[in-house]
Amino acid sequence: KNLDKPFRAGGDAYLTIFLLENNLSKLSVLNFAELFNTKMFYPRQNTLAYADSLLGQSIMVLPLYFLTKNMMVIYNIGVILTILSSFLAVFFLAYHFTKNLAGSTIAGLIYTFNPYVMAHYPYDIHMISLQWIALIFLFSEKIIRKVTFKTSLILSMFFTMQLICSFYYFMFAAVIWPIYML
Repeated sequence: KNLDKPFRAGGDAYLTIFLLENNLSKLSVLNFAELFNTKMFYPRQNTLAYADSLLGQSIMVLPLYFLTKNMMVIYNIGVILTILSSFLAVFFLAYHFTKNLAGSTIAGLIYTFNPYVMAHYPYDIHMISLQWIALIFLFSEKIIRKVTFKTSLILSMFFTMQLICSFYYFMFAAVIWPIYML
């Protein structure tokens, strides 16, 4: 209900919607050459590189763009999908270690709805895009047990998705992951 209105107005929601609309309008017609050129800081080129690009989130909601061009609906559903996928990623990570449904559910809820993340909700979709970190560590555990090409490829994909969803969290993961793998 009311998905065509912002959850709350203000913050970076409008910048996020602007970036998503830029990405989706270009991805939908496969215009990759112009993807990083936005209307901000005109006449500068490649200005999408000045902010979190939100390419990962754009890829995630691209099917919605084909169904509706309503950016507010797309943004709001993107926020919901991001929160849901963050919860599920940690649920699976915790379940991998504990094999306990209740404990895994609690872990997912704490990870997804902690005060730091909720301080950025719903304005900064890149700051609530935590799902890839949990999946990076889940597949790192799988690689520790047995290295396979498939697992390595999936792990690389999760690192890439973290990079194009949130550069901040990518940097955190890039620093912590090598230590974890020792």
